[in-house]
Amino acid sequence: VAPVAGTIGELNIAVGELSTNGVTSSGGSAAITLIPTGAFTAAADFAETDAAQVTKGDPATIYFPALSGQSATGVVTSVDPMATTSTSSSLVVFNIKVSMNSVPEGVQPGMSASISVTTEELNGVLAIPQSAIATVGDVNTVEVLQPDNTSITTTVTVGLKGDALTEITSGVQVGQVLVIPTGGSGTSQFPTGGVPGGGPLS
Repeated sequence: VAPVAGTIGELNIAVGELSTNGVTSSGGSAAITLIPTGAFTAAADFAETDAAQVTKGDPATIYFPALSGQSATGVVTSVDPMATTSTSSSLVVFNIKVSMNSVPEGVQPGMSASISVTTEELNGVLAIPQSAIATVGDVNTVEVLQPDNTSITTTVTVGLKGDALTEITSGVQVGQVLVIPTGGSGTSQFPTGGVPGGGPLS
């Protein structure tokens, strides 16, 4: 008798075979693997610095590399209390599980997925690309473009840091144009027309 309704995804036991504590006499890891109806969970390993910011109930977005443009929303249901070491990178990681609110068409059990967890969100703030910020010790600076096409190094105060954008609480204003190093000998202005602001930062 199964605890929930679902579909058998894998069967490692035959009629007449003895199963004790979920392990078959032939050595299978599980006698029966059950896929609950309508319930999908995604799991991923998070670096310890990121996992420390994640709590149960945080909203998350799940992306599926095999399904272009497909994603699902969900919530964090658990964060492992004990760290493990990633076999691919030898980093200390915590496994985090996310329950999906709905399952996009085409998603199948066992598919690869990536998870983005929103730990904090701000609206209506001034935010700039992280690549525009130079940090030395505790000091953060940006290059502000002047009318004569020169730039002035300006100290800024940063707030919440997202994956691509960082909140700026003082030092620059909406409408100013920043000069961002391109990684080579040149620089580029971003964005054309000024510094973005007002969008959500997560």
